[in-house]
Amino acid sequence: MKNKSLAMFTFGIISFLLFSIFINSQTQPKAWYVDKMATGLNNGTSWTNAWNSFSSINWTVIQSGDTIFISGGTDSLVYNETLNITRAGLYNVTITKGKEAGYNGKVILDGQGTLNPGIYISTSSVTNPIRKLTISKISVRNYTVNNVLIRHNTRQIYLDSLEISGILSFGININAWQASGTDITKIDSIFINNCKIMSNIQIPSQTDLIYINFAQNIFLLNNRLEQKNITGEGHNDCLQTVYPIGNLTSINNYFINYKVYDSHGAMLNSVIPGSIAKFINNVFFNFGNGACLYDYPINNSSGMIQLFNNSFYVAGQGSGYISYAVRIGSNIAEVYNNIFSSKGYSAVNYADTDPQKINNYLIDYNIYKSYLGSDLYTIAVNNQTMSLTYFKNNYNQDSNSLLAEPYFLVNDEFPLMIDSLSPAINNGRDLSSYFNFDIRNYFRPYNNFWDIGAYEYVENSQSVDNTPPTVVSAALIDSVTLNIIFSEPLEPNGASNPANYFIDNGITVTNANVIGGTNIVRLQTSVHTPGFYNITVNNVTDTAGNIILQQSNSATYGYNPDPITQLFKFIPVQTSASSVPEPDHLPEKTFDGIGYNGGDPSSRWAGNNLPQWIGYDLGDIVMLSKSRVQFYNWENGRIYNYSIQVSVDSINWNNVKSNINSQLAEWTEETFEPIQARYVRILVHSNNQNNWASLWETEFYGQLIISNNDDNHKKLPTEFLLEQNYPNPFNPTTKISWQSPVGSWQTLKVFDILGNEVATLVDEYKEAGRYEVEFDASNLSSGVYIYRLQADAFVSTRKMILLR
Repeated sequence: MKNKSLAMFTFGIISFLLFSIFINSQTQPKAWYVDKMATGLNNGTSWTNAWNSFSSINWTVIQSGDTIFISGGTDSLVYNETLNITRAGLYNVTITKGKEAGYNGKVILDGQGTLNPGIYISTSSVTNPIRKLTISKISVRNYTVNNVLIRHNTRQIYLDSLEISGILSFGININAWQASGTDITKIDSIFINNCKIMSNIQIPSQTDLIYINFAQNIFLLNNRLEQKNITGEGHNDCLQTVYPIGNLTSINNYFINYKVYDSHGAMLNSVIPGSIAKFINNVFFNFGNGACLYDYPINNSSGMIQLFNNSFYVAGQGSGYISYAVRIGSNIAEVYNNIFSSKGYSAVNYADTDPQKINNYLIDYNIYKSYLGSDLYTIAVNNQTMSLTYFKNNYNQDSNSLLAEPYFLVNDEFPLMIDSLSPAINNGRDLSSYFNFDIRNYFRPYNNFWDIGAYEYVENSQSVDNTPPTVVSAALIDSVTLNIIFSEPLEPNGASNPANYFIDNGITVTNANVIGGTNIVRLQTSVHTPGFYNITVNNVTDTAGNIILQQSNSATYGYNPDPITQLFKFIPVQTSASSVPEPDHLPEKTFDGIGYNGGDPSSRWAGNNLPQWIGYDLGDIVMLSKSRVQFYNWENGRIYNYSIQVSVDSINWNNVKSNINSQLAEWTEETFEPIQARYVRILVHSNNQNNWASLWETEFYGQLIISNNDDNHKKLPTEFLLEQNYPNPFNPTTKISWQSPVGSWQTLKVFDILGNEVATLVDEYKEAGRYEVEFDASNLSSGVYIYRLQADAFVSTRKMILLR
């Protein structure tokens, strides 16, 4: 095997750019120290005399080449504050965690859901900007709007080996927008390298992992971005650029998005004319049906996009413009050695918004796969679908490209790695004039010819399991039951030992059980109270004996119990189904209380040859507002597309939810406006694995109808809800609606993208009911704004766009 260190001439140039900061330092750089536990002189000169907070740092003494070390204690140390870096002229400085024993634990910046931002880098000085600043080996979580915010007059900022989680709006926000006029040169040369960025908290608002607005020369290198907020409204993206930027380079990154609808790996709006967006050796994996890469230029004007050796896969079924694996709308494009694969719609949509752009494209040596059953949907040009053969003959492109199954392997650490049967092997174009390595830094080509996609196929590298398990996420089922999802199944003895799990804030673990045959461990704990928690896992191994490592053994989760106590659970009195082909899998088994973890593998309903429905009689007319469905095989990635129908007479049916996708979770929950119902149907249209409908359990919730003449009771909301403003985008007015099931003091405020309050629309006590206000933004500039409703313990935020 050729040593992967040979593949370094291009990568070496990148490394030189990233770490040239160290060779420009002064001859006698100084070390400074921050430790919240320090009790000495607090002048930053030693660990004993360390500054005991970020606010106490004396920035005037920091010189070029200096390093600020932050104590992580023995294991970890949490700082509940903001790291503000605003000194004009700050140059060639590094901020990182401590190196010595007793101080080299994990440094955690935790906003506790109230502070904003976590790390702030900006200065008002145009002539004396912040330059060559490195921040490394720090964890940032749970800040209300921005975990990391980079603003004006910043040059050569290096974010290296950061762990960013608990994202409530933006993981990293690179943003030079301002009301008085915006200049993209105010943010120049931002390097994000070796970072793990993950939105692992389920919240109703939109979350973006990296958000870029008016900046130039952005470099993303060797990062893993995982968008796991599957409940957020709008498109929850791994990467989003909103207004034009200059030059974007993405090399060796993983963009993984778990949301099932309308969310993307990367959304570009857009690179300015004369600039280039480069994507080299990236993996894009969408569990839903959003685009992996959505290149949609504003005003139909943009620069150039280059896609070299990337792997794209949309796993979610669906149809429509967002379901392409890739949409390309730039004016100029070079597209070589990519794998485009989609179960949602066509593999690629070229020349989006203007078919004439295809004349400026160079496209070849790619693999296409659409799973719609016909090659007529393989490619689209400006949303007009066609076969690969038609595209070759009529557009003079893709002469060496293939229509083929790419043969991806199942591998959590290296998703979309190719199998030995893949036609991607030895069928690529030689791009050594640009680079000569793959996403794992293996030399290209491994054999005599280049491979297609992000991975170079290296014999035997795929078959050996030397990858440690990682904690993927954690979520509470109730106040004392916690599910932990790992990247792979664990060795059961260590995984079942409660002593291997530590939860902060005084929570104790009393029991641990591996859910048989899966990668889920269920913990019984002491009682959680509302707030954020962090769990750390030690001394567990996978089935191959690889032990979990410190850099991937923890997860943040939140507890916010449902404040609504007025909902009743309705038990059906009778059930039926359109198909019952198996006598052991009857519809009445779906409300017997024996579900996925009930120990009876036959306690479910199954129907074949989709679409099929299962129906329930609730015994009386009620006000229905919530359903919970436990779908079969959710733990193996099966996603069902289904609708919810209701009726008061079993003859006339109403759709309350249509064509929704189930979640990759034990329960799929849907809430909706209260509606009269006695009969309920779950109509399953399709799933992403076979032609069967099957579910373990169903539950229905709502309110009893006390009197048929009590109209006010029927109209009373049963849950808190903040709705999307309409219209959106808007200019200059829009309407915001919300509802409250109880009387409470309520505030509705508007913030700009940086978290600054710009308007208070409501600040008063309101009775239970539905409300609407008009927001007039005549005095504001175009941009993205956030509106936030707080009523008792309920807090919800949404985004809106003012577009003049």
